[in-house]
Order: sequence, then C-alpha cells, then structure tokens
Amino acid sequence: MILSVLERALALAFGRIGTLLAASWGYILLMAGLNLALSGQLLPGDGFTTVSYMTEPVVAADDGALRLVAGLANILLGFAAATAYMRRILIGARDFPFSFAPRVLKVMVKLLLLLLLGALMLVPLFAIAGIITAVTAGFGIIAFIAAPFVALMLMQKLSLILPAAALEDDLTLRQS
Repeated sequence: MILSVLERALALAFGRIGTLLAASWGYILLMAGLNLALSGQLLPGDGFTTVSYMTEPVVAADDGALRLVAGLANILLGFAAATAYMRRILIGARDFPFSFAPRVLKVMVKLLLLLLLGALMLVPLFAIAGIITAVTAGFGIIAFIAAPFVALMLMQKLSLILPAAALEDDLTLRQS
C-alpha cells in the first residue's frame, strides 16, 4: 500500500515539474537571492569550510540570529511555494509570483498538527509492539518496524486538510 502511494506521488511530482516551476518561480528566485545575499554577508575571508553558511560554525551571536531568521524565511518561502503549487494544480490559480496570504500560515499550522498527530500515533503503536515483543520476539520486531508505516498511512488519511487549507476551505480532521 505504502509503496503504491509513494510511486503515485513521485509520478505525479515528476509529471508536473513544469507546473511547479510555473507556480513557484518567484519564490525560488526570492529564496536564491536571499541565500546568495546571506552567503555574501557571512562569507569569511578564507571562504567557507563547509558547503553553506548554514552549516558553518557560528562565530558571533549576530551570525546565529541572522541564520535563524534566514532559516525561518526559507521555511516561509517554501510553504508559500507549496501552497501556490497546490492552488495551481487544484483550481488553476495563477497567483502573482508572491502571495503571502493567511492560507500559507494555515497550511503550516495544519502540517505541524499532522506531524504532532503522527508522533502521538506512534506512542500506542510502539506500546503494542513492545507487548508483542514481550510475548513473541520475532513478531515484535516486525511490529516495531511496521509502526512508523502504519502511522504514516493513518496520517495520509488525514492529510486532505492540507490542500483544503491551501484553498481556504475549513475542512476539519474529522471530515477528512
């Protein structure tokens, strides 16, 4: 089941790469410009010892704060691009290259809610796997390995709230 879902998701993603670029080119350019500007600002005299300014050791406190702001900006831009992509696929929306509507924050909050629910689903699944391990070791190990996949399948059932949030529909977890 999970392999077929993954295969279908990848096929859809690669089949719509043009749509992704058409819907999110503005965000991609903004992210690239932001990261290039910050790389130039934080570039040490002898160059980076790692690949990116985000993985360099923090020398000054201001550098760490600037990296934190850059990380948050990248996350916000990524969610805005994903929201624009979902809107383009679902309703053919041609949002201006930059659209930071409240729906982006709704998508972020609902994704965090899904991640929290997924983590909470793992607790009883791991408890059940622990009980099974106490009785029959072999099946318990299989249950431990299967628990994250079961939680993922349960989260996929609830994940309809993400495109609904991108379309500004108030779909609840119960309805999904």
